Amino acid sequence: MTGPDDTRRSADRGSATLWTVAVAFVVMLSTAAVLLIAIAVSARHRAATAADLSALAAASVLASAQVAGISMTTSSTEQACRAARDIAGANGARLGECHIDGSIVDVLTTVNVPAIGYLGEHSVSAHARAGPS
Repeated sequence: MTGPDDTRRSADRGSATLWTVAVAFVVMLSTAAVLLIAIAVSARHRAATAADLSALAAASVLASAQVAGISMTTSSTEQACRAARDIAGANGARLGECHIDGSIVDVLTTVNVPAIGYLGEHSVSAHARAGPS
């Protein structure tokens, strides 16, 4: 005996598999998006940390030179920027800019993140300023 229920059952056959595949795809896509955002945020924090520490290192070199009675020369500013570059490198970043205006240091650091290239950018930058208050 076949009835209307048998026809409906055969038409629905395999639909659970399609729904399972669709839900799994959405879950995987959402997970990938969350991971890319987490990687970008983490890189931004690394760049900010490197910029802060680099600016503080350069300002410390300048302050030490002032305490020692050394005037602001090209040598002391080069030493300050070298210290900033070393600290940025130790934090996995690259020093992009190092500007010294008196005893104020402005730095820009960049962290390369190939994983976020899918979002259109391959690097994250941060700016920091340090000096006497």
